[in-house]
Amino acid sequence: MKMSLERFPRSILEKMLDICWCQWSALGIYTNIAPEMKWAIDPEALICATMFYGRYDPRLFDEVLDWISVNEKILNFNRLKKTADAFGPKYKACLGASLEYVAADKKSPRFLSTVDRWKESRLVEEEYLFLSWGSDTGYDVKDTAPTFGAWGFLRNEPNLRGLSGKPDMRNSANLFLRLRKLFGVTSRASILGYLLLKGDGNSMRISKAVNVNQRNVYHILNEMTEGEFLLQWSGGRESVFSIDREPWLEFFDIDKGLRFIRWADVFSTFQFLLEDWAENGKAYSTAYLAASRIRDNSSKLLKGLDMDGVGYRIPDLSRYRGESYFHAFAEHIQAYLDRIVS
Repeated sequence: MKMSLERFPRSILEKMLDICWCQWSALGIYTNIAPEMKWAIDPEALICATMFYGRYDPRLFDEVLDWISVNEKILNFNRLKKTADAFGPKYKACLGASLEYVAADKKSPRFLSTVDRWKESRLVEEEYLFLSWGSDTGYDVKDTAPTFGAWGFLRNEPNLRGLSGKPDMRNSANLFLRLRKLFGVTSRASILGYLLLKGDGNSMRISKAVNVNQRNVYHILNEMTEGEFLLQWSGGRESVFSIDREPWLEFFDIDKGLRFIRWADVFSTFQFLLEDWAENGKAYSTAYLAASRIRDNSSKLLKGLDMDGVGYRIPDLSRYRGESYFHAFAEHIQAYLDRIVS
């Protein structure tokens, strides 16, 4: 059955919110939603993603503020700053407002130094923080929370319930956080987590996958090789590093079916599509126009999806003409998302 033009963007938003809820459930927010178990969670990418998707689900947004206030010590703020680049200036402002709000009672230098980096991203024109898809107006605001108002976002004062727990370290999906308990909140934990799930990679590939500076990645890989933890060989212009996954996975008691996906790329790619759809309604008013708009953006849209991690490759759509391009694109995007959600 063909996906309708009106239903397509809403279906993406709903599935991305489902993904966010499942991952946050695994990380310990207060919910009865089944936790993520088959994909390794990237906590910094998930926080950045919630600054966009959570605007369409106020309860999720505030549960995440509550979680950050409880679990800030396990977050990598340097990595959070780098990951936020993929989501754009508006969501740096949203992050800045959120972290400044949470930091109000903590006076934590880890929060405040990060917040200072994003002050230049404050919105020039005010807008509602919480939105309803397809509506030009946001949620009713009686008294704007001062912290969020200072960053340009209109919302009522958050009501943090203090019910968030800590991540379930028995859940393999929390591999990256568990490694931080062993190696500290460092790049080393991210790099080892990638190698445990993917087996090998060069410094450039690993750097892009885990959002860590390539020079730092290469230095750590060399150190781990010198310590006889990794093997190294020449792979063209780049050295390739590999790890014997089996004993490590057994040592950490990690589900061998756990999979890696570049969550920052996936979250930000669908954010780009949904934002463009919301901001350029006329360009998506018919299937023919939507096809033209999506075709123009296809390079950015398809390049950002981690095909290797999902195990589904969207076929060449160039043979489709007119509005049939939209229907083919929608069909394969749905199939891609079904691989992630199922």
